[in-house]
Amino acid sequence: MFISGVNETFLLRLFRLIRLFSVIRFGRYSTALKNVLDAISDRKQELIFAIAISTTVLIISSTFMYLLEAEHQPEAFGSIIRSIWWAAAALTTVGYGDVYPITPIGKFFGSLSAIFGVGLFAIPTGILASGFVEHKDEEVYKCSHCGKSNYI
Repeated sequence: MFISGVNETFLLRLFRLIRLFSVIRFGRYSTALKNVLDAISDRKQELIFAIAISTTVLIISSTFMYLLEAEHQPEAFGSIIRSIWWAAAALTTVGYGDVYPITPIGKFFGSLSAIFGVGLFAIPTGILASGFVEHKDEEVYKCSHCGKSNYI
């Protein structure tokens, strides 16, 4: 052992982490990474708005599920905070199966929440896609001599 009291798996993980940092350092030379960061910075306000919408939908979904299911499943939906786990799982996936609604109105609302969850991923995806297209159009119309954008 190199260091007293430290096992080998810890050292292997440490070396992997150091290697990961060296790969990240090379990322600054990547044009793809630069394009992603430019698109994010160009569309920062829209992405913040999308996060606000996502948070609002999460809170509304968990609140409604608390109101609909707390009486029947107090261990799973006994508070809005407990319902947030279900809402996060339902909005980002189709749920984990550990917590699910049992009442008919709860099942209906759960289905609506899962459908709205698809939109939560579509909004930022569309924002970033338009940012990529706009950034690519700027590159196409740049002057080869001075680097300024020449829009038609």
